[in-house]
Amino acid sequence: GAPASLGSGFSGLDDRPAQSARRPAAADSAVAESDVRPRIQRLERPRPRIPPGGGGGRFMRKVWFREGSISRSGDVRPRENRSVTQAEARLRENADSRDRHRDLVRALSRAGQLQRAEEVAKQWLERDPLDPEALTYLSDVVGRRGDRGRALRLLSGIVDLEPENEQLQERLADAMARGDRRQHACAHRVALAEIKRDGDEARARNDRGRARSRRSRAPEANATVDAIRCSRALGQSKVVEALLNSVPHEQRALVEGQSYDAPSEPRRGERVSLNARWFTGDLDLSIITPQGTRLSWMGGRRSVSGESAMSPSLEELTLRTASPGTYYIEVNRPTAGSGAARGEIRASVYGTSSTIPFEFTGERAIVGRFTVARRWRLQ
Repeated sequence: GAPASLGSGFSGLDDRPAQSARRPAAADSAVAESDVRPRIQRLERPRPRIPPGGGGGRFMRKVWFREGSISRSGDVRPRENRSVTQAEARLRENADSRDRHRDLVRALSRAGQLQRAEEVAKQWLERDPLDPEALTYLSDVVGRRGDRGRALRLLSGIVDLEPENEQLQERLADAMARGDRRQHACAHRVALAEIKRDGDEARARNDRGRARSRRSRAPEANATVDAIRCSRALGQSKVVEALLNSVPHEQRALVEGQSYDAPSEPRRGERVSLNARWFTGDLDLSIITPQGTRLSWMGGRRSVSGESAMSPSLEELTLRTASPGTYYIEVNRPTAGSGAARGEIRASVYGTSSTIPFEFTGERAIVGRFTVARRWRLQ
């Protein structure tokens, strides 16, 4: 019959090794075994056999992805102005707070109140004239207000404050190259090669693993190749010789050979692309991020790339990736001017495309916006 409880049945199984030590009689052993086996058979469920190639259904998994939407509206959302009001009140509570100055500049930049944003950024710098973040925001605002040259000078000043900052040197090298300032761009590439070389030498001294040391030389070698290539194009033979002499002997022939090759094409696969056509002369294209920073041919993130920045008829701005949020698309004059500015922008955001025509008469205009949202599906 059925056991009184499952607990007593499992207890019998657990006690079998102890019972075998007492060597029970054969008949008793047979009875015990016949009494236990049916219990085991009733407790174990047979496993279904799955035919080769699947069958009987499968588990679904959640897959995250990003999708984009594009709007032609040039209006600033009401929430941006509410953020300005809140940030102004917080700064009044503590006028010496660096973070509250930064938050207000961000909010004003998002709301398009650039004159006030420039005033607050300058107040921030009065308290700390060497703050790189304050200079970056000021450069963004100045560039959006139509002073391209001053914006570049401010960015250059940031690098002077942090000459060992690889990311800043790389940003300036790319920005100067896009702005057709080849000599300035090459100077930043030479500085970048020296920074990477010094860093790799320090790591090599502290690293006893030869394989890891070889891997660490790759970024330095690539930066040196770029620096040699641009220096040779400018006819700076002494700089080329000095850079080659800084390369380890076993790598010198390889680096010198690569420096004669054409630069590799930038990695594609962007998720956001803006292709603009100017009908009335040179303009500047910008993306204003959810954090209030400016992305343009001058940089702003490592994922941004710009082409044809100095062209009077077109410009391209791309992002390899974009975090969720709402971004404003802005067009501004690179210098002071008047009259109507016209053009159109072909926008593509995570598979969604739209063409945005525009016309404005002031120094700048927000001509549209796009939103990146994070979604999921089961598959």
